[in-house]
Amino acid sequence: MSLVWSRDGKRVAFWQPTPQRLGIVDSNARHIRYLGNHGESARPAAWSPDGKRLAFRFGFQSGYFRALYVLRLAAPARPARILVEPGFVSDVGWRGRFLSYVAIREEPA
Repeated sequence: MSLVWSRDGKRVAFWQPTPQRLGIVDSNARHIRYLGNHGESARPAAWSPDGKRLAFRFGFQSGYFRALYVLRLAAPARPARILVEPGFVSDVGWRGRFLSYVAIREEPA
């Protein structure tokens, strides 16, 4: 299970393997909200500073995440695709209103 705490420490985003879906839970574990099935390899990555959006990585193969999406929690069924690259996506984080990440391309052998 992948866990990412919100900046205010009041919520945790998680990936649940069975059934496969993203969700959030409050810090008291009293209120769980499922954000839908975004694929078996979707993993939460970073909360926005205002707590209204959640970035998640997708496309796990051979130890690499190959795509980055952002969910507006008001409309979780329609994530916005930020990056789809044949490579490696890591160090996802918000810098103010902007999302930053490291993307490394795979070189052909």
